[in-house]
Amino acid sequence: MKLGLKAKIEAIITGYKANFETQVKEVKKVIDTWKDQVDKFKLEYIQQQISSGLDEISENYSKVNKLYNQKLWVAVAGARAKVVPKAPSKPDDHATKISNAIALLQIKGETITDDSAYMILKDFIDDYDQMRLFKDIIETLTSRINPYGLVDNNGNAIFTKTFGKLNKVQVLLNTFEEIEASADMLFIHPKQNGETYVVNGQSYSLPIDSYEQMAGEDDVLNWAETIDEIVEEIPGVETVSGKADEIEQPE
Repeated sequence: MKLGLKAKIEAIITGYKANFETQVKEVKKVIDTWKDQVDKFKLEYIQQQISSGLDEISENYSKVNKLYNQKLWVAVAGARAKVVPKAPSKPDDHATKISNAIALLQIKGETITDDSAYMILKDFIDDYDQMRLFKDIIETLTSRINPYGLVDNNGNAIFTKTFGKLNKVQVLLNTFEEIEASADMLFIHPKQNGETYVVNGQSYSLPIDSYEQMAGEDDVLNWAETIDEIVEEIPGVETVSGKADEIEQPE
């Protein structure tokens, strides 16, 4: 199933950029309006009018940028809520089944194979917290022959039949942590100074996005693409729906 998180974030970034372009035009309009009045008003008055106008624009668009950040969080949080698998309900004999599985794993010891591990643990495949514990047990049992964990000499995962789904879910969770870290301030990083205009010796600059924001946009889109791809590879996850789909651009 297709998640479409990257497309949702692209739409939010596009909306943000359109609003930011309008902000830059408004800043330039204020500067242009008053630089043509230098022969009519005192320098102090012109500086006051420009500063007042620019402060008002900055305040208004600061609120808009925060709104875009909230929209981004809606998309990311909604995706996480829909596709991060929940632990299945546990039967009454769950603890007994775990004990029996651990006993069978220990009987196999370091000779255990991916196929034999899968046969023992197949009833737990969707219980990711429990599968992490089983993975630790097998890593310990096979530590002599697999000193680097459940990977081969080339760093490729082994026991992929047993732990392949768990590995993908773990990558999914790690990627959500990365995208959430960048989304925290993506549209509210302080702006940098761009093209500068001098009015009677006083400099005024057009705002431009910071390097942190531009790099963050690329990172967020790359991670969203990774999440989209992983979701398609993991059976049993749902597609984003409901509120996460209803992303309205601020006016």
